[in-house]
Amino acid sequence: MLLHEQINHLYGTFNLSSISSDWASLAEQYIAQDKSYGEFLLALLEGE
Repeated sequence: MLLHEQINHLYGTFNLSSISSDWASLAEQYIAQDKSYGEFLLALLEGE
């Protein structure tokens, strides 16, 4: 199973539906803006 498939599966297991659909695009955005993992994680959880 690919990494993004594993991540989507785990988010579904924990009923984190917003994260499941948003994490990949948000990750690309934060990488492009050279933001930290902590900032990415915070934004991801705030979106949930």
